[in-house]
Amino acid sequence: MAGGGLLGGAFWATRALEVVKRNDGPGLLWKRIKLTTTRKNNAKKRLKRLWQAKYDDLYTHATQPGVFTVAARQMAALTTDRDDTPWRLPD
Repeated sequence: MAGGGLLGGAFWATRALEVVKRNDGPGLLWKRIKLTTTRKNNAKKRLKRLWQAKYDDLYTHATQPGVFTVAARQMAALTTDRDDTPWRLPD
C-alpha cells in the first residue's frame, strides 16, 4: 500500500498520523505527516462540504411537518427573520 497507514476510503487523504514502518524498539509508534498547503486546503474544503451537508440535512429534518422541537422552532424563526441562510458556513 502506497504511503502506509491504517485508514482508507474517504479519510485516506486527511489522515494526520502515519504508522512508523519499523516498530522493534521503545520509540514512537506514530509520527506526524507534514501536510503541504495544497493538501491542507483540500482537507479544509472537504470538511466544510461535510459539515455543510450535515447542517443541510438537520435543517431539512427540522422543517418537516410534524417535527415540533424547540430547535426546529428556533431555526424556522431564524430563516424567516433573514434573507440569507444562517446555517451556511463561511467560504
